[in-house]
Amino acid sequence: MEILAQKPFDYAVVADGNNAFIIVVCGTSALFDVWINKTKHDVLMLLENEVEFKSLIEKIRLNPEEI
Repeated sequence: MEILAQKPFDYAVVADGNNAFIIVVCGTSALFDVWINKTKHDVLMLLENEVEFKSLIEKIRLNPEEI
């Protein structure tokens, strides 16, 4: 897997071929990861827009059960 972006203990974006995953660290006293599957193209487009990307990360973190 190729690491496209990461911020330790916050998120990581990895790609495997045409698939990509946004991995968001969630929780308070117990931490867990939420993996979002997207195409590599979609993730690269999202990474270009920092405001939209950070907004998505925050939405996932605040409501991980809705993903």
